[in-house]
Amino acid sequence: MTSYQNPWGRWLLCARQIALALSVVSVSAFAGGSHFLGNPRPDTGGIGILPARAEPFGYSLEELAKATAAFNVTDHTGPPPPLVDGTSKFQMLFTTATNTFNVSRNTFLYVPVFLSDSSPPVIGTFPNVADRESVLRYVYSHRQLGLKYSVITIDGHDFNLDERYVVAVKVPPLPDGGGTGYLTSAAVVRPLKRGTHVIEVSASVTGDALPPWCVAIGGYCPEGVTFSIQFTVNVQ
Repeated sequence: MTSYQNPWGRWLLCARQIALALSVVSVSAFAGGSHFLGNPRPDTGGIGILPARAEPFGYSLEELAKATAAFNVTDHTGPPPPLVDGTSKFQMLFTTATNTFNVSRNTFLYVPVFLSDSSPPVIGTFPNVADRESVLRYVYSHRQLGLKYSVITIDGHDFNLDERYVVAVKVPPLPDGGGTGYLTSAAVVRPLKRGTHVIEVSASVTGDALPPWCVAIGGYCPEGVTFSIQFTVNVQ
């Protein structure tokens, strides 16, 4: 085990909050709603997530994952990468002291829901990131992560991220232990209208690989982990 002080941050976006609940099986149960993907429906007021293969400003989900991996496996005390710090094209949502972000109109939001990487202690058997079948098996198999759902909720509207939103990439050695494999379930949220918006990320991971990993980091999660974290986004 490495000296990294916040191991939950290695695979969950909500590193700080989850780290406070290492012995809690469920942080917050997911409350289901309408689930849909891609283009916004008329009843959502125009909000939505981009299709998984979209490349806003030329950036794919894979490229965004590469750009943010080193930051996302930390405790978020340092500055995020310039690409996603809200000063130009994207604002990434990540846990802070307030979970509040102020952005300008026409800003795309990059929203990772959960992540895993190959730094020790590894959760289960981390896959070859170049083997798509192995990546999806790792994410969804009950013998590994056993992902049940990964959801982004925007102002009460749920967007369920399926396998198309799972990306795995090779990266330079990560600061949480030197791993070079990184995967995440993430999406890009369309620019929001002026005003205050609430965005929530939720996931449930209940695979067999979770309990022994929790023990390895000094935690306890015999049934896996279910969590939900809210962010406030003020569009100016």
